[in-house]
Amino acid sequence: MNEYHVFVDESYDMRFFVLAIVWVKKISEVRRLKLNALNKIGKSKYNFHFKDDPQKIKDMFMEEILNSSVNAGVIIFNNQPKSCEEYAEYYIVEVVRVLPINNSIITIYIKGLKNWVSKDCNPLAEAVKIGIPNGNAVKLNLRASEREGIEVADYIASSYRKCLHDKVDLCDKLESKLKFIYKR
Repeated sequence: MNEYHVFVDESYDMRFFVLAIVWVKKISEVRRLKLNALNKIGKSKYNFHFKDDPQKIKDMFMEEILNSSVNAGVIIFNNQPKSCEEYAEYYIVEVVRVLPINNSIITIYIKGLKNWVSKDCNPLAEAVKIGIPNGNAVKLNLRASEREGIEVADYIASSYRKCLHDKVDLCDKLESKLKFIYKR
């Protein structure tokens, strides 16, 4: 059975809720991508965050992402999730459904999800109730200790949401990088 690491992050405004999904077979793929970006910006440590980064860093990190071998896609929703069931549906069920992966073990990394839902919410149990497609076995990591993948997903989600409003130069490159763009 194949094993994949799937990183999910969101970007949203009043019109769009965009989930970016980044998947790799080995975590070293996203670590290498970040290391290459750190070398280009001349730093040994840096936490990339689209909303807070200066434009020069955004450009360099995005260039690394676009030229990398990591797989990525986006799901666009019209509204934000509000209930435990909606979070499970968006972040687990829909993510697994659109991934071009079958009969595999998938570890989904989501930073902060436990802070957005009530303490008695178990997103994975909710997802199982809804139904996880494609015969995949799903593990959930809410600590997101593998920060590099979350940073890549953050950049893709934020950049794509920006592209939904304004067609900037990188939009065509980003769209061609994505394995899927799913509107729900």
